[in-house]
Amino acid sequence: MAPPPHTSIGMLAAAIVELEQAAIRPNATFKPSLASGNPFLDTLRCLAEYAPTDHRHSMDERLRRSILDARSAEDIDALAATCEDACTSTR
Repeated sequence: MAPPPHTSIGMLAAAIVELEQAAIRPNATFKPSLASGNPFLDTLRCLAEYAPTDHRHSMDERLRRSILDARSAEDIDALAATCEDACTSTR
C-alpha cells in the first residue's frame, strides 16, 4: 500500500518553505516574536547555556549573550530582533 500523497511531514515542510519565502519578500509583514511562555525560547536558552562555543557552527556570541540576558518582555522583544539580525546576516 502506497503512503498518502501528502504526509504530515511534507505538509509541515511546505508550510515552513512558505513562511521562509514570505519573510524574505520585500514587503514582508512577518515579524518574529517570542513570548516568555514560548517553548522555543526555552530551547534557545538551553542552547545558549550548553552548546559548545568553539565549533564552526557555534551560536553568534552577541545572540548567545542576548538570549542569556533576556528576562523582561522588552528584553524578549529585543531578542527577537537580535535573532532576526543574526539569522539574516548568515545567509
